[in-house]
Amino acid sequence: MPKHLLGAVMTSRADSFVLAADEAILGDSELVLLGVLARSHVLGGGIQSQPASPEMGTGIDLDPADIEAALASRRLTVVDEEQTPVASLTEVHRVDGEPPTRLRGTLVPERPRESGWGGAQRLSLADADEGFDRIVILARPVTTQDQPIRTQPGERVLLLIPDLGAATDHIPPPILVALGARLTAELQAQGATVILRYAPLRWRDAESDAALIGLLAERTGAGAALALSPNIDVDPHAATWRSAREALHRAVDERPIEGLDAATADILRRWRAPRPRRGLTLMFTGFSGSGKSTLARAVRLALETQTQRTVSILDGDVVRRLLSSGLGFDRASRILNVRRIGFVAAEVTRHGGVAICAPIAPYAHTRAEVRTMVEAVGDFILIHVSTSLQECERRDLKGLYAAARAGRIPEFTGIADPYDVPTDADLSIDTEQVSVEDGVRQVLDFLANGGWISRIAVGTE
Repeated sequence: MPKHLLGAVMTSRADSFVLAADEAILGDSELVLLGVLARSHVLGGGIQSQPASPEMGTGIDLDPADIEAALASRRLTVVDEEQTPVASLTEVHRVDGEPPTRLRGTLVPERPRESGWGGAQRLSLADADEGFDRIVILARPVTTQDQPIRTQPGERVLLLIPDLGAATDHIPPPILVALGARLTAELQAQGATVILRYAPLRWRDAESDAALIGLLAERTGAGAALALSPNIDVDPHAATWRSAREALHRAVDERPIEGLDAATADILRRWRAPRPRRGLTLMFTGFSGSGKSTLARAVRLALETQTQRTVSILDGDVVRRLLSSGLGFDRASRILNVRRIGFVAAEVTRHGGVAICAPIAPYAHTRAEVRTMVEAVGDFILIHVSTSLQECERRDLKGLYAAARAGRIPEFTGIADPYDVPTDADLSIDTEQVSVEDGVRQVLDFLANGGWISRIAVGTE
């Protein structure tokens, strides 16, 4: 399956093949319809310096299993996160000489995307046609090492804020807006007219990124374009921001951060507060019966009684009953269950709380998805409860292993379905070797050493 379609949900209707697309496809669809990218662009792909003939149509890569269904429908509808149709490929067809997974068609708009950030402030055809003297793409904070951005009195400046998270180191749009307000005031003080817009921009490779910036400048009539980006391939001055970002990530207090002025650091601390008050997710993963739920509950008790942190626990069995009661135990259902847990944990983290979750979470790619969701808004710690399968089966606290061995529970983790042993765990605890109290102490020591909490004793009131 093409990388940019991982996690997409595809269905077919009588008149259309429906694609729940990712950010790459949604963003590129907008750029094609805005006239920035060529009509022959492959959605989600690189940007060709010499694009194919527009008569070939807009391209899209699909899973091989879905090609025939899409061709049979003759119409491919792209829907956003809310399942709202935002664009369609009509007259879908193959083109000889192109990859067998690629189809092409005429891209037509369905309705403006409402699920993205910015609403009425998103870049529009009217904006693109208005004409500007300069484009500034603000995809990272201005650092103390950046050259001053200077304009001429009367110059019209289009300030673009990317609304695709990966393009901005996952800095939330409101934070970039606050940073953009400072830059706007600076440019206006020089006599420039500044228009701020959100745009579905993402970085790809050095050649594609340079081409995209050039196409934006050409489409808007701008004679100059400046991209402040976290990507070193786009912005040679990104190294200073990377260093400052890492310092911000490690910070346990409000001390100055090298590379950032005080006002910029204060704005960024709305996103990355010092660790003692930053949102945090602890994910315990391991076999059924490994002791992860017991550890999770004990850690919750210690944090709630001995720190000022607000704690929410998302136990696997409880979540199954209250949040995922309609799901089965097949592979797809278990993946969706963990994603749901990750979404709730990320929201708790976003608001400065501590989320503790203890699903089996057997698949590495799903755990990685949750880590990405959480780290966009706070910190994520993966704790592998590494108790052996043999010991878990010996305990068989709920009679599940016996049922699985008897064939009454299909696809049971460790018996008929694999468990991907974490290679990225921040902490590993074997409850066959250590007591619950010692396991809790290991977790609390890790949190104290990292600066998330003050050092506390285990087993004290």
